[in-house]
Amino acid sequence: MDQKTGKILAIDYGSASIGLAVSDDSRIMAFSRGVLRKLTKEEAIAKIITLINEESVKLVILGLPMAIDGGETSQTVKIREFGDKLALELSKLQIGLEYVDESFSSYEAQKMLENLNVKALDRKKTEDELAAVVLVRRYIDFRP
Repeated sequence: MDQKTGKILAIDYGSASIGLAVSDDSRIMAFSRGVLRKLTKEEAIAKIITLINEESVKLVILGLPMAIDGGETSQTVKIREFGDKLALELSKLQIGLEYVDESFSSYEAQKMLENLNVKALDRKKTEDELAAVVLVRRYIDFRP
């Protein structure tokens, strides 16, 4: 699926929470769509599918952490397992799933929040969704 327009949903999948962000139809801006916490994979996928339908998403990107040597980590394997389950549901909607390198997206989100003088306690609450915003921005900025 090689579309240049239509909303993109970015997912920053973590073991404790899942950050979500959506682009606009023109793929110029990215907007936070919250964090999913304490859900099974199946519950998270159901909520993601609901968001996809509400937002008329055309493409889903899933952040994939890579080891410094470019190999996979244990978290990479977990995310691929989640991605496989999500891709099955997305195929029913004819929506593609792409993996994107999420290296340093959480770090970048932390630094943004620090620069905005957000208190450390409040930073953790929004870090995952801001990391998803970073993923959307990277995808938009670096895709032809």
